[in-house]
Amino acid sequence: MTELDVPEMLRTALMYISMGKIPEVVELFQDVHYKDPENQEILYCFGTMMVVLQDYDSAARILKKLLALNPGYVNAHIALAHIYFNTNKVEEAIATLENSVQYDPDHIYLLENMNMMYSYAGMNEKAQEVLDHILSLGKDVREVHCDVAENLYVLKRFKEALARLKIVIDENINDKSDRRAKTIKRNVLSEM
Repeated sequence: MTELDVPEMLRTALMYISMGKIPEVVELFQDVHYKDPENQEILYCFGTMMVVLQDYDSAARILKKLLALNPGYVNAHIALAHIYFNTNKVEEAIATLENSVQYDPDHIYLLENMNMMYSYAGMNEKAQEVLDHILSLGKDVREVHCDVAENLYVLKRFKEALARLKIVIDENINDKSDRRAKTIKRNVLSEM
């Protein structure tokens, strides 16, 4: 079997999508998948493409096949969690993300998704733990500090929220993080 040119196949798929030729996209992925049914990159691309097409059943089936081949494929866990979330299965989405932490506990995109889903489910203490972990990794912290402050505000831990916001707010900066921090600060102060 010749090596598949995955980047070329993806470019072709994107061209078909831009032209509205969805059946051709599906056929392309199925053809490539037939030629190499255990190609994890193809499975991931095909699964996420089905999510974009809102064919959640097919997407879940494909991503589960990928995870059977490689349980440590964290981005597949995240994509599967989004399927559950989009179909109002928040508990399954959270369980999927929690299960995937064992493979890469410092995966930023995974942690950001866990924070988002915990927050959505009202699990603010768990969201706070995730945000603290993200901060411990030393990543871009301005937005994370805003997330932490917002979560602390919901938990009615106002003084801690203000302390986090003080880290973000800079009178000389007027970016998205700064504006968001100032809005959260106004909300916190109105509750104190």
